[in-house]
Amino acid sequence: MSNDTNSTGSNQWFYFSVEGMKPKKEYTFSVINFTKNDALFNYGMKPVVYSMAENRGVPDIERGWKRTGNEVSYKRGKLPR
Repeated sequence: MSNDTNSTGSNQWFYFSVEGMKPKKEYTFSVINFTKNDALFNYGMKPVVYSMAENRGVPDIERGWKRTGNEVSYKRGKLPR
């Protein structure tokens, strides 16, 4: 992962996709071995999610990304780099 090229190095971006998720089922994602000491996720910010299934057939004006998630945190992992 690289720092945002339009910043002083404090912004980091990550993107991934998931297929075959079931409605009303809880999933846990662990993104590990980033090097920041702290993040806005530790202060209530949530990741932005886009659902192809939820937005299929919805007018463009109402489509979009939404912030969601529970117990979102950013912390150092236990695995060595």
